[in-house]
Amino acid sequence: MRMKAEYYVFMLLVAITFGVIAGLEPSASSTAHRKPSLDDGEVWKLVVYETASCGWCVRFRKDIAPDYRASRYQKLAPLTYVGLDRPLTHDFKLSGRISVTPTVVLVDADGKEINRLQGYPGKERLYTFLARHM
Repeated sequence: MRMKAEYYVFMLLVAITFGVIAGLEPSASSTAHRKPSLDDGEVWKLVVYETASCGWCVRFRKDIAPDYRASRYQKLAPLTYVGLDRPLTHDFKLSGRISVTPTVVLVDADGKEINRLQGYPGKERLYTFLARHM
């Protein structure tokens, strides 16, 4: 009986290890997405959900937005802001509720969420996120 339990624990550890090595993310969408391309007009959006009282949202606008607008990503996924203090006027298909601000959501040309970063990401984390998903 003990050997059987040890075997299952071992197999679980192997599965977790290979998942980590393969770069599998539990939060990543499981469906394949067509990458954005200016050649075929496939443009996504980088949507930042914010509130007026959010200090980290102000910091995002000050520290990250100017650099992003000068980056190559701006043409493939223009930066858009959505204020959660007002009624939502977009028709994006989000995977869940926005509960943290800022939340950065990468949305494909059909308005479907590709993935998201919750909280202030900092430049390095944001660009790593974009490189992985675009």
